[in-house]
Amino acid sequence: MKLTRLGGSAVAAGLMLLACGESGPDDNRCDVALNFQVTPGLTPVFSWSPACTVAQVRVVKEAEGDDPEIEVWSVVASGNTIAAPVTYGVAPAGSTETTPEAVLTLGDAYRLVVAVRSPETGVLLVGGLYPFTP
Repeated sequence: MKLTRLGGSAVAAGLMLLACGESGPDDNRCDVALNFQVTPGLTPVFSWSPACTVAQVRVVKEAEGDDPEIEVWSVVASGNTIAAPVTYGVAPAGSTETTPEAVLTLGDAYRLVVAVRSPETGVLLVGGLYPFTP
């Protein structure tokens, strides 16, 4: 299995575990390479293809200097039920906002992170990363 825009061996190892799981006939979770699209502006819309579902969507402000990265928005669902497109700051139906949205800053670096929930273990596994700048 190959996914795009991944960083770190821990992420790759988690994705290998995901690839080993069996999908049920109604399971549309993202388990292939994802291509991301992010609209410009301070309220971006996140899309990915192929059409599949995830359990978590996060936006992280990239670390600057000695400052750590900061989660600026996050939603999670109990299963892989979040489909694209997702608008920043708007929790999709069936999901819960776990980090309320912060105002994005033009020109700052952010990263979109999507995760899928393993049906075997319930663990969230990173399904793709995509850097963007509003």
